[in-house]
Amino acid sequence: SQIYLTDRNSNRVVVYSNNGNSATKLFEITSNGASTINSPVSVMFSQDGAKIYVANLGLSPLPATDKVAQLTPNGVSTGPDLTGGPLQGRSALAFDPSGRLLTTNFNLYGSDGSVLRFNSGTNQFDTFIGPSASLTGAAALLVQGNDLYVASLGGTNISKYDATTGAFQWIIPPSATFLLPGSLLLSAD
Repeated sequence: SQIYLTDRNSNRVVVYSNNGNSATKLFEITSNGASTINSPVSVMFSQDGAKIYVANLGLSPLPATDKVAQLTPNGVSTGPDLTGGPLQGRSALAFDPSGRLLTTNFNLYGSDGSVLRFNSGTNQFDTFIGPSASLTGAAALLVQGNDLYVASLGGTNISKYDATTGAFQWIIPPSATFLLPGSLLLSAD
């Protein structure tokens, strides 16, 4: 197996072998062909494993990017970047229950973030949830069944939505002990 590591400050994805007791750097993925790698923060395999998606935060230099690169697992571009939605950075990736790609409109330095869903008919990301101040800095997505959880850095909260309709369900509000929520994991029970 291989380990894919996003290296935001060096604008690359680094791929390592996973040889049980050791890991060896195999190769780096950088911008190539029609695929952009600019401050990557999230990487995910397609559902069939034929390609990887890379969410680009793109905050340095500003403005942020609206690009999600699509490449083979070996780093070769499989087509143009997936774009659409505000130019305010992409930070997380997930699939909705129907297999549509979700990403975030990070917008940490703005007022409202959002969750975007890829529309294969228009070949663009459309706003699925938001914009909302509670989604500012939306940094992590987790889909479990028909539930979508979003961790927001700027909103300093975790929200739950219906993963099919986008309907709001609940929020764990900000608190002094819950400053910068990051990745999300649900237990098996």
